[in-house]
Amino acid sequence: MDVRIGIQNSPRELSFETSQTAAEVETAVAAALAGQAAHLKLSDEISGIPYWAVAYGTIAMLDQSLPDEPLVDLARKIPPKPALFIASNELGEPVLDRKYATAYGDQSALWRVNADHTRGLAEHPQAYERRVIAFFDDAL
Repeated sequence: MDVRIGIQNSPRELSFETSQTAAEVETAVAAALAGQAAHLKLSDEISGIPYWAVAYGTIAMLDQSLPDEPLVDLARKIPPKPALFIASNELGEPVLDRKYATAYGDQSALWRVNADHTRGLAEHPQAYERRVIAFFDDAL
């Protein structure tokens, strides 16, 4: 099924193909609009591309923004200032953050948290506190 989502005050629309049936899409949209679901979740047929890459690409397309400088290039510009890279185990974060720490020039600036994206603080509050406070104690 081809799904097209119009964006208010924008001449562009978001479209993708899904293996969900029309009834499944209709049920999901109705639940989201009625407030029965916290968000609208539809599965797409794009395989091998992380959802966040599609989301950021869509946002950039809709607001017609140009991409910022690649984060690896920005990481090279940080030294001699201190940096702490925190990576989850989700998707490509361990690989990407290792690249950022390498570009920064110090692998010890990378801390991998055994948690999903943005869940490190909630799932490991004491370790998170120790690591971040130690970073600030050393850096400030």
